[in-house]
Amino acid sequence: MSSGEVAATLREGRRGGRRGASHTTGPKQLPWRQPHNRLPPVELVSADELESIHEASLTILEEIGMDVLLPEAREIYRAAGAAVDGLRVRADRSMVLDAVANAPERYRMHARNPAHTLEVGGDYMMFSPVASPPNCSDLERGRRPGNRADFRDFLKLGQYFNILHLTGGYTVEPIDIPPDIRHLEALRDIYTLTDKPTHSYSLGWGRIRDGIEMCRIARGI
Repeated sequence: MSSGEVAATLREGRRGGRRGASHTTGPKQLPWRQPHNRLPPVELVSADELESIHEASLTILEEIGMDVLLPEAREIYRAAGAAVDGLRVRADRSMVLDAVANAPERYRMHARNPAHTLEVGGDYMMFSPVASPPNCSDLERGRRPGNRADFRDFLKLGQYFNILHLTGGYTVEPIDIPPDIRHLEALRDIYTLTDKPTHSYSLGWGRIRDGIEMCRIARGI
């Protein structure tokens, strides 16, 4: 179902409850805004349990390490003081703690439309559609594999509804686009059909570079 058909269905449903009412626009919705979470975070573990998890993670990074596949990334780690042995990178806890201490408490996620730019961190909240389901479904055509036409329709719906603040991934996987160019076509659809923030999937150095370049073009930088 296209975004226009969805809007028409919603309008028809409202008319069914109030015969004779006239609706020439889509469903009523609040103006776009980014909500705040006024409630404190839920504490799933105690403070000492959290500290134990933290210390265990530092020990793993320091003694076991992790394999880093990208040579340029290994050199960045090496320059920062990490021990590099082949693919394995080990970072002592002081290096990790220094990096964590320099992380910003909050940052801004820019949109093509400045009015849709988001704040990330603090008590700010954001909502996005689901990411990369393999199938989609509606009442008329039933369940079917993801495709570009439906992908584009979901993007339009995500752009329309103010409760959705960003595109968190592919709204349905467009499997009719060849995998080697899927990120290019999908990102082009995202940047032309929406003006909200989005991101590129971290599936290799080349795709990330393509995604950054397309973001730059879309934002006129």
